[in-house]
Amino acid sequence: ILDPTQLYSGMYANVGVTFFPYNAPQNKGVGVGLENIQKTADGEPLGGGRAAVEDDFQAATPAQPQFQQPAAAYYPDPAMVQTGYPSPAGYPAPAQPQW
Repeated sequence: ILDPTQLYSGMYANVGVTFFPYNAPQNKGVGVGLENIQKTADGEPLGGGRAAVEDDFQAATPAQPQFQQPAAAYYPDPAMVQTGYPSPAGYPAPAQPQW
């Protein structure tokens, strides 16, 4: 089947399933894995069909990053403004960021 609309709830099919038990300290149960599907006949669709993506989700608007200049109280040493660490001896202090 190349057309995905040909697979739907309510169609008749032969299916292969695999059952697997699991036993973890906090979780026990039986899982089911769907293997192969062979469609044998069309049937009446169950439910109302699949919802459109637009109906399930609103259009996302990208968040605008909020940049703030670091407070001077956090960086009493100008050499720590960019890196958060003092400059090594013999090297100039990093340039002040342009906000």
